[in-house]
Amino acid sequence: MELNNVYLVWLEWPEKCFRVDAEALRYLRTAVPKGSRVLRTRSEAAFLKALPKATHAITWHFKADWFAKAPRLKESLPYLTLLKPNRYEAELLSGVAIKSEDDIRTAAEAMLATGLKRVCISLSEEGLYLLDQSGEELRERLPATFTVCNTTGCGDAMTAALACAMAEGLTMQEAAKAAIRVAVLTAASAETISPELNRNVMFYS
Repeated sequence: MELNNVYLVWLEWPEKCFRVDAEALRYLRTAVPKGSRVLRTRSEAAFLKALPKATHAITWHFKADWFAKAPRLKESLPYLTLLKPNRYEAELLSGVAIKSEDDIRTAAEAMLATGLKRVCISLSEEGLYLLDQSGEELRERLPATFTVCNTTGCGDAMTAALACAMAEGLTMQEAAKAAIRVAVLTAASAETISPELNRNVMFYS
């Protein structure tokens, strides 16, 4: 094994999270070159002990307060027109562990049962799922290939595109495509807000 292909990864998260490990592995596929050796640790002590063996190090921490915020939104769901939770937020708000395509719809239905008008669950590289009170649903996936430079801001860009599309009176399909388009554009930029992002790119590309 080449010395420059050893990546040390420290993953830390609250024990009660449903699928953080699977999400972490998906993240690693974009952060670590293929063929590299990955050393995974779950504590600071283990990380420091293994550090001399690696030439690259990645730390990824899920803080408990991130997950504590989502459940506090439950009582407000009946008053919302649109909610865009990620996979974990959807699990926490719905009580459904999302492990399959059927689980995605079940989680969305549980949130809509509160009176929420429309929900869009973002699913990282798996795209998004939209469902509204009328029963209209849409599953939009990411392109087969696209550039990933920095994923910070992708969810925010997606949410902004959805809200803007709704304000413009676009269809659910048009809104979903706009959301995917800006998320991909954001991922390809080294900046949190892509300098290429504009109205024409969002709706007319």
